[in-house]
Formats: sequence, C-alpha cells, structure tokens
Amino acid sequence: MSRADYARLIARPAVARQKVTGALEAQIGQQAEQVHAAHILVGTEDLARSIKEQLNQPGANFEQIARDQSTDTATAPNGGDLGWFTRNAMVEPFAEVAFSLPLGSISDPVQTRFGWHIIKVYDHQPDRPLTDEQIQRLKDDTVQEWLNARKAETDIDSDIEQTPTPAAEEFQPPPGAPPTPTIPLATPDTSTPVMAASPEVVPVGSPIGTPAG
Repeated sequence: MSRADYARLIARPAVARQKVTGALEAQIGQQAEQVHAAHILVGTEDLARSIKEQLNQPGANFEQIARDQSTDTATAPNGGDLGWFTRNAMVEPFAEVAFSLPLGSISDPVQTRFGWHIIKVYDHQPDRPLTDEQIQRLKDDTVQEWLNARKAETDIDSDIEQTPTPAAEEFQPPPGAPPTPTIPLATPDTSTPVMAASPEVVPVGSPIGTPAG
C-alpha cells in the first residue's frame, strides 16, 4: 500500500471518525430522565396474560412472581429489578410503556423481540444524575445511531443477496440493574471421619482375652 493509499483509506477516515465521535459525545450531559422499574419476562402472550391475572389478585407479590416465573435469569433473582435506566437503554415499546406508567402501577403485557414483558414502575425522575456506565452507554448509542443513519443514506447495490443467520436474542439488563446475587457453594466436609473400631478376632478354641497359641 502506498503512502497516499494509506492516508486516503486509513488515516483520513480514522481522523474523521474521531472528530465526529468527539462532537457527538460532547452533546451527552450528566443528567437525564430515568425510570426505576422491574419486569417479568416470559415467552408467550398467553402466559403473560395469565401472570397479569395473578397480579390483579389481592395480595399478589410482583417480586415473588418474577422470581418464580420470569425467564430473565439476570433479574429474576432480584424480583425482576432493572434498576434506574434511561429511555434509550431499553427497546421500544418497552421504553414507551415504562416512561408513561404511573408510579406503582403494573402494565399489561408488552411485546418486544425478547418476548412478553410485564412492567412495574417504582419511581420516575425527570433529571436524575447519570452513572459513568450510563454515560458511556449513551455515548456509544449516540455514535452508533449516527453511523446507522449515514449507512441508510448510502445507496449501495449488490448482486449477492445476504442470508441472515437466525439467532435468538437474549434480554440484556440496562447498566443500572442490580447485580445478580451469587449463591455460595456448600463447603465440603473435609474432617476426617471417625473409623469404627474393628472387632477383635478371636481364634477358634481360644479363651476370650487369652492370646492364641
């Protein structure tokens, strides 16, 4: 590769991307609208509606039902708790529902590409400080959205049809979700077992307590 080719194909695009990334990241503030919510995730609409009926019963415990029935293994042990999250941290229509629910209310089943969710909102703040992890997530998402928009504007034709590889997507909790609790393993018993005393062998014909011979 010539020096001119290196500058045209590698160096200049890298510098341009760095400048664009810096300009986009500078728009990210230190605070944002956030919701603290929990969810129950299941695979079918029928099951989601059945769980919603359970939640409508007097004395129903959302968190316990999440532990027992949610398929989101990362949040189920915490009662479905997703922690605090920004709107862009969740897929639509999950975000739309979560950010519109009154405090303490539970949604009807909501479908996303991950399955069927039932959402409970604990709190909602219009201008909550962001954590470092949330800020980095916002920066990454902002840059990726800009790149996706530029790619959509590009008119590229190809004679080869792309064959997508089907893959099941797994729900990923937002950065603010509490960590999944770990269950300590049982400590193995390393004590030396007490051996039962071997019965004394008495030769046939010998008096008990008298040496044979």
